[in-house]
Amino acid sequence: MHYDYVVTLKRDNARKTDLVSFLLLIFSFLAFSYFQLREGFNVFRSIAILILLMGLSINIYASRRKKQLYFRNWLFATGLLWLGMPYFQWMFIPYVIFALLESQAAEVGAAYAPWLDMRLDSVLDGWALLAGHRR
Repeated sequence: MHYDYVVTLKRDNARKTDLVSFLLLIFSFLAFSYFQLREGFNVFRSIAILILLMGLSINIYASRRKKQLYFRNWLFATGLLWLGMPYFQWMFIPYVIFALLESQAAEVGAAYAPWLDMRLDSVLDGWALLAGHRR
């Protein structure tokens, strides 16, 4: 396959971002579990705990298989879950901010859209490969 242009982007802080994202998910899981134990059974918190446990499991499995970690959607979902909690609704703010910081390669492709047909070709170890053709 031949490309007119190939752009590579490196996120220098990919590991730090992944670590902070993972810690935020663990913190939320522990906080929701604590409120569930302290205040008794609640369907919303039970569903939230299951969603967070699923997100943590998927990302642990991906990291052990040396695959790309995707925290963006899990962080958005966790932020929305915090909005439904009776306490600490402001906690959704850091989750949404980290979810927005998680991926930015698509924005670079959109910036070149008037001149190039760009697409995200692959992502590996924090490097994003954008490939495209001149219009």
